[in-house]
Amino acid sequence: MVSPELIRRYPFFAGLKHENIAALADAASEQVVDAGHVFFREGDTLEQFFLLLEGAVAIVIELPDSNERQPVSGQLLGTFHNKDVVVSTVGPGDVFGWSGLVPPPTTTAKAK
Repeated sequence: MVSPELIRRYPFFAGLKHENIAALADAASEQVVDAGHVFFREGDTLEQFFLLLEGAVAIVIELPDSNERQPVSGQLLGTFHNKDVVVSTVGPGDVFGWSGLVPPPTTTAKAK
């Protein structure tokens, strides 16, 4: 549980009634994570979404690494070399992990 006052501060929740904010606060929990922490990966199923209080989170997709040799056998054997490409950055006060709110709850990117 977190304080309803913490949730009330953020514009994303501005239109909610007090009882809705209280219910969210009751269901919410705070996490402190290390740099590089992966919140979810592409294809994961989410049952929650996230509000970032401080720091930054990169929303990334994996693309083939053009600096690596990519033989066809690597594709068949699952040893294809990918790299993370940042498509968006989330900052304090932003929410991410929308897949936890909108069906289907399957993520389309990685958040770290």
